[in-house]
Amino acid sequence: MRAPVLGLLVGGDPNRLAGFVRASTLMTHTDSRAEQGAIAVAIAARISATAGTDISQFRDRVFPVITDCQLLTRLTVAVQGAEDGIEPTTLAEMLALDRGVTGFVNDTVPAAIYCWLRFPGDFRSAVTTAVRLGGDTDTVAAITGALCGAEGVASIPSDWIEGIWEWPRSVGWSHRLAQRAAAVVKGQSGRPLACFWPAIPIRNLLFLLIVLAHGLRRLVAPPNPW
Repeated sequence: MRAPVLGLLVGGDPNRLAGFVRASTLMTHTDSRAEQGAIAVAIAARISATAGTDISQFRDRVFPVITDCQLLTRLTVAVQGAEDGIEPTTLAEMLALDRGVTGFVNDTVPAAIYCWLRFPGDFRSAVTTAVRLGGDTDTVAAITGALCGAEGVASIPSDWIEGIWEWPRSVGWSHRLAQRAAAVVKGQSGRPLACFWPAIPIRNLLFLLIVLAHGLRRLVAPPNPW
């Protein structure tokens, strides 16, 4: 899920991108297949930002760098499925994901790539489809949303943006951050965007207390299933 940001910011330099993706992946995953999945997503994000939903570019730039046979095969099925316009349920059956997408990279990445390519310019349909595939929906939907969003903020439904509450980061702050990221993609530079970071630990502590209180309530008085 971190890979799309790397693809946007350093994707213009393949060697530099590979180094950043490797370092980012190793923080949480030691399996080499995770790194390959991440590089596929990073390149896809760069393509989305510079060329839109381009299936040919994805094939030409991603397939040659994937050495894991299973991942390459499943990506091939996903890309062909998106190009042929097959339904999500059919694609899920083809990838043996009809009971939901697992958290394994060789499942999540092809599923997300399919959703992105299957609904070009349609952020709502792509993300909704990712969720409806079931299973590890937060991962698949996050990757799908990042790939679709890389094409431009205008593709994101306004009613989804208006419901965001990410204090101390506001919607306006997020828009400014996106504009600076877009400038980097175009080869421009700029100063980092300031954020009142001392408020972040306070917010996190507040959420932690809410989660603990909710869990405690369920332990003390489980809801009546009837």
